[in-house]
Amino acid sequence: MHKVTKTVTAIMLGAALLSTTIAQSPIAEAKTTIKKVTKNVKIKSKKLVSTKTGKAVSGYALYKSKLYKNGKLFTGIEEITTNKNGFKITEKKYYQNGKLFTGLTKDNTYYKKGVEASGLYKGYYYKYGKIFTGINRKDNTYYLK
Repeated sequence: MHKVTKTVTAIMLGAALLSTTIAQSPIAEAKTTIKKVTKNVKIKSKKLVSTKTGKAVSGYALYKSKLYKNGKLFTGIEEITTNKNGFKITEKKYYQNGKLFTGLTKDNTYYKKGVEASGLYKGYYYKYGKIFTGINRKDNTYYLK
């Protein structure tokens, strides 16, 4: 009976620990809130400013299909969490001068519309943004770096 009690206690403790870990998961909350702005803003000296206050718009703002961060055109990788079919999905998107980037970065990562992409680009085959060496299962072609 004593062994059964220890086993049940261990299982309950493990379940409690697991549920606490899942509840505190960083995926459970949005990384970034991007607000779409169309009114009461204007571009002044290459900055997005509020027409009411005359100050730069704080946080992330999408204006005329360009992403701004604290009033300046955003360049970098942004993590965006969305809810699809009941699951929270985090996507990383690469922006350059406020627009989703397509092309190669300095570290030879291939992006298409801001996402690490797969496919042929300038004679090289990329898989998940990196140069691929091996046999592509779709067309049975062997690719070299």
